[in-house]
Amino acid sequence: MKQILSLALILVLALSLVACGGGEGDAESTVTKKYDIADSTALLSAVWDKFAEEGKFPTADGATSFVVDDAEALQSVFSFPSDYVADIDNAASLMHAMMQNNFTAGAFHVKDTAKMGELTAALQKSLEETQWICGMPDKFAIYTVDDYVVSVYGLKDNLDNFAAALKAAYPEFTTVCD
Repeated sequence: MKQILSLALILVLALSLVACGGGEGDAESTVTKKYDIADSTALLSAVWDKFAEEGKFPTADGATSFVVDDAEALQSVFSFPSDYVADIDNAASLMHAMMQNNFTAGAFHVKDTAKMGELTAALQKSLEETQWICGMPDKFAIYTVDDYVVSVYGLKDNLDNFAAALKAAYPEFTTVCD
């Protein structure tokens, strides 16, 4: 009787392993989505809407869509590493109207969330190595919200206001570096 029970348990275990493993799963679902974000522009617009009125600064048009197939522009404006341009499918910007180094935010939708860690590490390295033309910004930060990467740089007060607004809009964001 014990042998039959042992054999049955082994069979059940083997079948459960076969059922769970092996196949090509959905690699894009490694991040559990907490928010219903339409695109990168919607993400930055939601954050801008949460800015305290006294913390707002002049922008051209608030959050605007940014072309993702121009690796040179992504590198120039956001220090986005060109090796990872193929890993995003939409982007948006939110910039200070007077000077980019006062405040620049970029939001990038990552197609395969399995690459989030690699992409954010490359972005951090790129920001650290940027040769700033008009003086170095006070600080930079990188955050993730679901399957989006958000990078910001500029004056400390502006980045602090952004972080507070990000927390108000998406309380469960993750700070990659600050």
